[in-house]
Amino acid sequence: MKLTFKYPVYPTQTQETTLLQWLEHLCELQNSARHDRKVAWETEGQSISCNEQQKKLTVAREKYADFREVPQDMQVCALERTDKAFDGFYRRCKKGASKKGYPRHRKRIKSMTWKLRKHSVKNKSTGEYERVRQSPIRETFWKHDRLKVPKLGEVKIYMHRRLQGDPTQVALVKIFKILIRMVIIMAINAQRFPLLIIGLLFCVLGCTRERVDMSMLDDHSAPMETHESVDVAAAFAQNILPILTTRCALSGCHVADGPHGLDFRTYESFKAGGEHGPAFIPGNAEGSAIVEEIVSGRMPPGGPPLTDAEIQLFRDWINQQETSDHAVQHEHDDEEDADDDHAEEDMDGDHDEEDDDHGHAGDENEDNDHDDDDHDEDDDN
Repeated sequence: MKLTFKYPVYPTQTQETTLLQWLEHLCELQNSARHDRKVAWETEGQSISCNEQQKKLTVAREKYADFREVPQDMQVCALERTDKAFDGFYRRCKKGASKKGYPRHRKRIKSMTWKLRKHSVKNKSTGEYERVRQSPIRETFWKHDRLKVPKLGEVKIYMHRRLQGDPTQVALVKIFKILIRMVIIMAINAQRFPLLIIGLLFCVLGCTRERVDMSMLDDHSAPMETHESVDVAAAFAQNILPILTTRCALSGCHVADGPHGLDFRTYESFKAGGEHGPAFIPGNAEGSAIVEEIVSGRMPPGGPPLTDAEIQLFRDWINQQETSDHAVQHEHDDEEDADDDHAEEDMDGDHDEEDDDHGHAGDENEDNDHDDDDHDEDDDN
């Protein structure tokens, strides 16, 4: 099974300058390969294969110094990318598609890719040599691990999850206009949970959700708050967390040791806020600090501002919490009113019984008075 692992990288200023120069060189190389294929077809009616262009690349590396400064693995991957684009164009032409999609001239590219080669390693137990790929990651005991880049050295990388399987390909991606902040590692033979186990996990979570809903019928106080927190956290993970991870935490700004103690990688840390208080006020999106920063364009710094749709997601999520809180409060108020009505009815019933008792006692006293008067009349006679 093939998996993709994405990690944030933090190159130094010198390393980043070198990487940007490599990106420009690879972009020119792809355009030159496209131009050679186009000229060969227009003049000779022949197509140039990827192997022929790789041979020309070997000659160019021996002749020109600027070609030797860039890793050859990255240059080969750039030529393979051009060859893949032409293969798609030929395939669409054979199918008679309305849009052929001829490979266009590129002004810039956003990623540089290189493949990991296999090396012979001696197995100590058997004594035989095996062909294995060396991991591009060097783990350390510090916060940041190290990514091995050809002809550049080691670059800081933050691994929020462990790399699994056999890594085959590495790509450095430019997520902003002038910054390289992401690495993508392709791995094969990675182990994942079987679909049956995933289905069982969903069944268990569904049963737990039903038990929570049934307990809410008996007691509306604590379970309602638990249900509300689950819904808010789910909406945060679905709508808000991808934006915060890509635009804030991934750039290295709002992480555990970020500025002002703000960590936007989890719902709990985002809700806790930082040194200057919470990042948002439940139910008051316009008065929240994070909405004010992203609307003004001050955040995220160094990159394009958030779209109107992304800003609206923040507003809806913050205002939704107040709506839910009001609904819970209204239900509590209705319960208290109902309890007060029952208590008043019970008190009215008690007063009525007391009045009846007093009434019966008064009638008995009147009967006794009449009896005494009768006895007095008999005595006079």
